[in-house]
Amino acid sequence: MRILHAPTNIANQAWCIATGQRALGHDVEVWHYGANPFAYPCDRAVAFPPENPGDVFDLMVEALGRFDVFHFHFGRSLIPRETGSIPGLWDLPLYRALGKRVFFTFHGSDVRLKSIHVAENEWSYYKFAEVVCDEDDIAKRLEIIRTYANGMFVCSPVNTRFVPEAAFHPRAIVTEDWPYVGPTRTDDPLVVHIPSARGTKGTDVVQRVVADAQARGLKFEFRILENLPHAEMKRVLADADIVVDNLLLGDYEVTGLEALCLGKTVITRMDEAVFERMGEVPILNANPDSFVEVLEKAVKGSRLRKKLAEEGRQFVEKHHDATVVAGQLIAAYEKPQRPLPLGFPDWASLTDLRKEERLEKKILELQTLLRTRAGEAKPVRPPLGRFARLGAKVDAGIRKLRRR
Repeated sequence: MRILHAPTNIANQAWCIATGQRALGHDVEVWHYGANPFAYPCDRAVAFPPENPGDVFDLMVEALGRFDVFHFHFGRSLIPRETGSIPGLWDLPLYRALGKRVFFTFHGSDVRLKSIHVAENEWSYYKFAEVVCDEDDIAKRLEIIRTYANGMFVCSPVNTRFVPEAAFHPRAIVTEDWPYVGPTRTDDPLVVHIPSARGTKGTDVVQRVVADAQARGLKFEFRILENLPHAEMKRVLADADIVVDNLLLGDYEVTGLEALCLGKTVITRMDEAVFERMGEVPILNANPDSFVEVLEKAVKGSRLRKKLAEEGRQFVEKHHDATVVAGQLIAAYEKPQRPLPLGFPDWASLTDLRKEERLEKKILELQTLLRTRAGEAKPVRPPLGRFARLGAKVDAGIRKLRRR
């Protein structure tokens, strides 16, 4: 099978999955657009944004001739909106029309909606930091992707709530690239925190609690490191004893996964959805309120750290090894293709044109709701009259939209 992962190697996930798929005998490449601040590997680095939009079009034409499966990451495709004159995601209907198989993996902020996250997550990072979330852009992208994709995935169970129809595949790691080290100190362990984005990881809370704990006499060394190339981060993790992944997101992420593979004790906040999907996880679960107690338990518990080290490595090999995840995805690629739905949009625009479809859908939903409520309120004449009049206005609005 000829497979392309593009247009970003976010968190090194495209590369790890590709490595696993190559090990299973498939022809796989990873293309990455733009700068890569963590120096993750790829087969082709594409200068972006391009000086000439035609360069991206040429890449798409080349890919059409070379690959059978297009696996896109982070809600993007080979035609991003930044090319200017060509609408973002415009290439998706072309792949499907030519018989290609199209899949998407969503990694977090590409589908995470602030309104839902704040309402359902007590520790939502939106409550702790100013993080931008364009819900309208996310919704428009998802509608286009839903139309054309053969399949969609999330790589964290907590993100299923944002794309309920998406399947789940675990994050992947090439375990042989992370040989077991285990704890390196019995006393005065080294605690590290390596945030890729402070606002989403709870870094301010981590620093405050660590400072308070050390002031109270808890003996450990602490380092916070940012913007490290991946190879340097690997050396830091190998030397650590305890790794604080994040206190807000609700799942262990790639840094935590790499630390587990090395045999380190990981502290992170885990949502109930993680346990429902993954079972028992050899990680110390902590939120901003409980972090001080969990940190003290980890620092003082050298036997606990040794136990978690052994269990962590086994857990990663069972669930997250690149070949395990790759096999799950190959099985999904090989399923019969979902036919394109009748009446699918004849354009894929991320401009306000796409909003008309969404508004019509919302109006139709409102119309149904109003009619249902009106039916339930038959004995009460005044509310029925108001609902009926409003329903007529909704009908008129729909007719007006359809004439445009």
